[in-house]
Amino acid sequence: MKLSMKMTWPHQVNSILGNCNKRILFVVVVIVSYVMYVGFDHHPVERVSKWKPLNPVRAAGDGSIKDAASASKKNIKAWNSSSLSILSENRSEGDDIDLQDLTNNEKKTRDHTTGIPSRYSNTSCNLTTLWNGSVFQNLRLAAKRKTFTGMLNKCGYEQRLPDVINIGVKKSGTTMFRRYFTQHPQIAPALDNEVHFFDWKYDKGIEYYRSRMMFASSDMLSYEKTPRYFRTEDAPLHMVKDLPDHLKFIILVKDPVKRAISEFRHESQLKIKKLKHGSNHLPMSTERSEGIRFENEVIGEDGEVNSESEIIDTSLYSKHFQNWLQYYPRDRFLIIEYDSLMQNISHWLQKVESFLGLRSYFQPEMFKLNNKGRLCFISPQKSHKKVCPGSKGKLPKAKPSEEILLKLCHYFQPYNKMFMRLTNMTFNWTCDY
Repeated sequence: MKLSMKMTWPHQVNSILGNCNKRILFVVVVIVSYVMYVGFDHHPVERVSKWKPLNPVRAAGDGSIKDAASASKKNIKAWNSSSLSILSENRSEGDDIDLQDLTNNEKKTRDHTTGIPSRYSNTSCNLTTLWNGSVFQNLRLAAKRKTFTGMLNKCGYEQRLPDVINIGVKKSGTTMFRRYFTQHPQIAPALDNEVHFFDWKYDKGIEYYRSRMMFASSDMLSYEKTPRYFRTEDAPLHMVKDLPDHLKFIILVKDPVKRAISEFRHESQLKIKKLKHGSNHLPMSTERSEGIRFENEVIGEDGEVNSESEIIDTSLYSKHFQNWLQYYPRDRFLIIEYDSLMQNISHWLQKVESFLGLRSYFQPEMFKLNNKGRLCFISPQKSHKKVCPGSKGKLPKAKPSEEILLKLCHYFQPYNKMFMRLTNMTFNWTCDY
């Protein structure tokens, strides 16, 4: 019996190893087959996890295309945003557009049937037929982009460097202004809410910057907004060298103390969002506790205003505007005060139209308060689309002590007076707190 077991043991081992080798070989064959399948384009849908599915939602069972209007809200957004992914050329790694982060204005400027940005859907070039064609829909993303942009070029649309830039000032209503201003049919806004080329991405080159612009026809103006340009020392120097000679600028300004408090709140909320658990774990804050944190940020240990604080420096309007006037004449800048804008927004948008030579479009009846007390733009088209400002966030607004408010106001006064001389304008920024 013992001899028999000794004789059969090697055979049992060989049998086990043989089965393992077969299984390993089978797994290897499956993996290689899958890699080859993915490597060769057997599937019409682009396999890039960063992007939303490019095909419309299909009905269960028969594979027919559902009408986008009857699909779920989530899938409509994914489908409507796919056209912008096609328009976004020359992306480099790490710079892909997160289409869900686009402003509400950009999400809503689509034809809800085709997904084509509405400024192109009514052209005589039959882009809708191209978009809905089965051949086009089965192309990979790169081929779609090349085909669609080629068609836009033939129709007279091209990605041009900006004709007008909103260079600032941060937390002075620039995002709200963009949402309203870009409703004008002659304005082609940049693909990103803020491009940040002349402050953070200049080393990527001017063609990268061009690739961030929306396609525009000859009677449209290419528009970009990055408020941080205002305080970026090299920005005007690079713009003079790289951008068209006819370039114009829009600057929004706000009471420098109020603007500083608004920026502090904005930056605090950004830091909270970067926390592991995000906004679901907000710190217990009150207006006064936020006011104390604000005071610690803008007042130094010596009890004086901290001139090194970026929040304080951004509110020194005359300092930064003098830098811009070294490169561009005063008549290239339209300066809008935030409170005045909010009191009569249609008036200021009409001034912008005149400043840029646009056709008359904005009328007072296009702006109405919604049930939350926010001023909304109502499209004159049949859809009556509404564009409203976003929420201010969950953190309470900082409430510094009256002593600190007066200290800041007196600190800014010499700069405010200089800014009024430079602009030949008057601003009602008093120290009445």
